[in-house]
Amino acid sequence: MTGALGHDAAPRTLSYDERLFAYLPWPGYTAVDRTAASSTTHWDDRHTALASLASIPDPDAFAAAAAHTPYGPIDLFILHAGPGTWTWNDIHFRPTQFTPAHFTVRTLPNDTVIAIRRTR
Repeated sequence: MTGALGHDAAPRTLSYDERLFAYLPWPGYTAVDRTAASSTTHWDDRHTALASLASIPDPDAFAAAAAHTPYGPIDLFILHAGPGTWTWNDIHFRPTQFTPAHFTVRTLPNDTVIAIRRTR
């Protein structure tokens, strides 16, 4: 992470596993569990924004939309890797959305993939 974003980076993160936030003081895009989120975080609206984002097939348009969601940019995606799909909760992204022109992608243990949005 530090190589891609710098030592003091605090990327807005969409993570399928919230244990990360116990170790790193990074802002999360939204809570995984709707019932764990405060009503002021607009969980349902953020979920809708993520569903819309996941439906964008064009990698260039996807990267632009990820940088400009209604609730701010998503700098880092931490997703569960499955056959042909990367998942956050019930939202399914496609690996082809995360092209090298816009994202640095790394595969981690335990069927986890990270995609760091390039900010240029």
